[in-house]
Amino acid sequence: TPEWLEGRGEGVASSDGAIRHFMDSHLVPRIWKPSARLLTLAEQMLNPPGYDPLLQGLYLESRALDIACEALISLGDGSASAEQGLRPQEYRRLQRLLALLDSGEADDWTLERIARDVGVNATTLQRQFRLFKGMTVFEYQRARRLQLAREALEREGASVNEAAWRAGYNSPANFATAFKRHFGITPRQVRARV
Repeated sequence: TPEWLEGRGEGVASSDGAIRHFMDSHLVPRIWKPSARLLTLAEQMLNPPGYDPLLQGLYLESRALDIACEALISLGDGSASAEQGLRPQEYRRLQRLLALLDSGEADDWTLERIARDVGVNATTLQRQFRLFKGMTVFEYQRARRLQLAREALEREGASVNEAAWRAGYNSPANFATAFKRHFGITPRQVRARV
């Protein structure tokens, strides 16, 4: 409600045109494509760690607020690149970077080499990528590799050791920790569902 938003910040609902417009347009359909980060947050809400009730509530509330924040950020009327403060050529460069990262070709590259390949310095690349995806280049790569490992566990019946290797981890224990932090569920629990 507008009252809920107003209670979270000084005049937020009245000062932000996109949010105000959204609240004033009842039942207007909007197209929204959730990001990989949002899907991870939703997965964490569906499979929360086994905390005591107080911590569990805080954990779930923090994920819900992150989801609401991402949804509200997407309300602007401009293009995605305009919303995020990126110029069209920067947006296109980041699209090419995503294709490179998703191909796996740059998995072993340094940030400097990745930046050089797309034609900017490492600092500019990190700043623009954070605007674009809300995370660093390496956080994106780690999330992508963990997703590939999860798919191997779910679809191919891969062992936890094999999934850890596919995700680039030498230690299955380190892999399990990163996997649980990312998905809110352990690799063994994923395998048990298959």
